[in-house]
Amino acid sequence: ASLLAWQPAAIITTGFDHTVAARQMLENSRVRVAELMEIDDRPIDIAVGLSHRSAGRQAAHHLVSRGYRRIGYVGHDWTTDRRAHVRYLGLVEGLADHGLSLIAERRIAGQSSTLAGRDTLAALLAQEQAPDAIAFSNDDMAVGGFMHCMGAGLAVPAQIALFGFNGLEIGQALPRPLSTILSNRFLIGKTAVERLLASPE
Repeated sequence: ASLLAWQPAAIITTGFDHTVAARQMLENSRVRVAELMEIDDRPIDIAVGLSHRSAGRQAAHHLVSRGYRRIGYVGHDWTTDRRAHVRYLGLVEGLADHGLSLIAERRIAGQSSTLAGRDTLAALLAQEQAPDAIAFSNDDMAVGGFMHCMGAGLAVPAQIALFGFNGLEIGQALPRPLSTILSNRFLIGKTAVERLLASPE
């Protein structure tokens, strides 16, 4: 409401998560609205990003194409990161395309972090099932998982493969670069501004 009172030419937000009141205000205003980072829902005006469901499916297809069959999942709280949940659903669907399912999964109740990724992977690997690959909710968690593997003497990817999401620089600086999906945030923001400027109301 405060931003709209300034009568801006456009508003850029992250994602489709709005309160009912906020969505109504944006829909009823004459302001251009760009929602960034995802395209899996109905935008108010324009959406610029990627399909997180498709990203999950592609992660599954990639792992299976590399010969992995015993795939696990390590994630964080879906209530604070709905897009991570959508990627998880896509991962499960992608595995099902190949007649597979997750053999083990574990999530923490809190937000993602490298420490959470390290500890959650350790807890998952303490179970009886032995995955040959782990899909993480994002790169933060996957980097933490890599740290656990280093400490436990597990060779990546020879003994266990790790797959993240986001394409963070730290994941590429590891002794073995992390397999991941790049979410090009710079390009997403740039494209949103270009579309807003190119198509005035």
